[in-house]
Amino acid sequence: MFEEAIPARREVEPGRFLLEYPSLTSTQDVARQLAAQCDSSVIGVRTDFQSEGRGRRGAAWMAPPDSCLLITYILTPFHARDAAQLSFAAGVAVARAIREVCGLDANLKWPNDVLVNGRKAAGILIETAENAALAGMGLNVNVAAFPSDLESSATSLLLETGREWSIQETESSLRSHLFRLATEPWSAVLSLWRELDDTKGRHYRTVVDGGECEGIAHSVNDDGALVLQLTDGQMVAVLAATSS
Repeated sequence: MFEEAIPARREVEPGRFLLEYPSLTSTQDVARQLAAQCDSSVIGVRTDFQSEGRGRRGAAWMAPPDSCLLITYILTPFHARDAAQLSFAAGVAVARAIREVCGLDANLKWPNDVLVNGRKAAGILIETAENAALAGMGLNVNVAAFPSDLESSATSLLLETGREWSIQETESSLRSHLFRLATEPWSAVLSLWRELDDTKGRHYRTVVDGGECEGIAHSVNDDGALVLQLTDGQMVAVLAATSS
């Protein structure tokens, strides 16, 4: 069921709307329900706070109220095989929005972390629902401080610039870049992603032939897989790995 709060229905393009809630458990979950209704006029769900936000592999994504852009866009039509490609497009879109809104350079770390000055500013979660793709994003816009276990690895636009930024303006920029990039050929998206890639040389853990192993990132191949050089010197391409 949907949250009890009645959302604002904000028209962001002629005949296209965002549903905006003061709080939710997860924008991804509400977007999934909306996708099932096949209402093409609703293109996304945004909230000021989510209590059960999640990242890749079920990791929690928590943020202080009114400090982050927390949104899930609903993209249709869609095929499951395009999920990884959409993740790359979303990363480029976030990086471009950061540059456009506040002038900061952003880089990308495989598979879908957005970094500013080497620290994580945003995360992306792509899920599928029937014939829709759910592009969930959390961008730290006006977070003034992080818990001690994150302060060395996370950042926000406020911390990097010393001033607050409009979440609505940031959303508008991100949406414009995402919906345009989502229709671009994979080769074009990958080329743009590689221009921002800061993955090479980072350590990752993965599973190869049923066994856990570690390696150093060498590159991202033409299919979007991470190419690792394992500790034994072997080069492998993997679709799932965790940075260590």
